[in-house]
Amino acid sequence: MPNNYFSLPDDQLAAWLTNFNTVAAANATPLGLDPAELTQISNAKTNFQNALNAKVAASATALAATSTKNQNRVTSLATIRVFVNGWYAAGNVSDNLLLQLGLVPHDQGGSSVPVFVPANLVCNPCNVTNKLQWGRAGNAEGTNFVIEQMLPGGQWTYLDSTTKTRYSVQDAVPGQQVSYRVYSQRGNDRSGYSNVVTAYGGGGGQQLQAA
Repeated sequence: MPNNYFSLPDDQLAAWLTNFNTVAAANATPLGLDPAELTQISNAKTNFQNALNAKVAASATALAATSTKNQNRVTSLATIRVFVNGWYAAGNVSDNLLLQLGLVPHDQGGSSVPVFVPANLVCNPCNVTNKLQWGRAGNAEGTNFVIEQMLPGGQWTYLDSTTKTRYSVQDAVPGQQVSYRVYSQRGNDRSGYSNVVTAYGGGGGQQLQAA
């Protein structure tokens, strides 16, 4: 079917040029084309096709690069968040140093919004993930929930913090006992600890909840 080939999109133009080249080569005599002219037509088709292929490949590479960049952005921010939340939770990093790091300083005056002990902490081990969940217990939106963990014979250590009421601990060691507890923090105000849950990483749901 005849086309206004100047307005064809690239993929359709490539097909059009291929057909044009094939028909022209098969009908050189009635079209009055000599070998040099046939070569010009063939080169026009080949050059455009090569350029189109290069553009498609570059677009695929750029898309992959963008995807990799986005994944690394998420991973990098998650890594930094652990340190930042730990500093805020501990409260032992000066405002001056926080500002140098490009972070918002502590609320020196404390928060007028009270904090409450997180309620009913539970843990559901699943494969190599320990899924923690607790009740908001009246805490306002934006309250920080700080999660601590302890291995048998060890001490409580900071794990992470979140403003949500659930958290997944990745890469739990199957059969390894680990305990968790949570407290609430808003500004310089913090609550007492939640109940403690002790789970066996990747234990197929086996858990012990203690007061």
